Amino acid sequence: MWTPDSRFLLFAGPMEMSWLPGDGAGEPMPLEPRSQSGEHVRQVPLSVSPDGRTLIYLKYSAVTGPDLWTVPLKATGGGLGIGKAEPFQATPALETQARFSPDGQWIGFNSTVSGSWEIYVQSFPPRGAPVQVSNGGGRIPMWSETSHELFYATERQRIMKLSYAIRGDSFVPSPPVAWTERRFADTGVVPALDLHPDGKRFAVLMPAEPPGHEQSPNHATVLLNFFDEVERRVTAHK
Repeated sequence: MWTPDSRFLLFAGPMEMSWLPGDGAGEPMPLEPRSQSGEHVRQVPLSVSPDGRTLIYLKYSAVTGPDLWTVPLKATGGGLGIGKAEPFQATPALETQARFSPDGQWIGFNSTVSGSWEIYVQSFPPRGAPVQVSNGGGRIPMWSETSHELFYATERQRIMKLSYAIRGDSFVPSPPVAWTERRFADTGVVPALDLHPDGKRFAVLMPAEPPGHEQSPNHATVLLNFFDEVERRVTAHK
């Protein structure tokens, strides 16, 4: 992901986060050395505030699973450093895919606190409780930079949108509606789409099937009594 000024690229390494100059020159550098954090856990950068001063990232916990943390960003000379990290959403529920709003005052994110994936919006810095803005499932919030609209993806690979208003310290969403009936490719928890800065179009990974063909969902097969089946087959060949 880019920083807002396009000077740096942030990405997830095998464990810690890393950065590169925006022109791609140089070697990847760790954004948070392990010796500083004292931990060996996977971290994934998700969004930088519009002023470039705060990063929200995913941090895996052995106790609570994926949580959301924020940390100050510091551009020093030709490099990029960080300040002290703080938890933003660290609960027994799963939290992922956080995005700063265009004014930097709100963060949209996924959570399973209701029992399924839904989209929530929380003020930044946090004040009060998060507001659930999706219904019937939602992932990957995306803010329009040109209007008071928030888009998100559904579990059925469709794009939804909703309008919102800010009234005092409150985030007031409208009911979500379908932006299109077309479905994009199912890539699981990995985002398969992104909103253009003009707020009118998306870059989307589409399924390879011909138009009108329903994409087959992923599935798992569980074979019970495996060793009994092995013994039966061996006995049958004796």
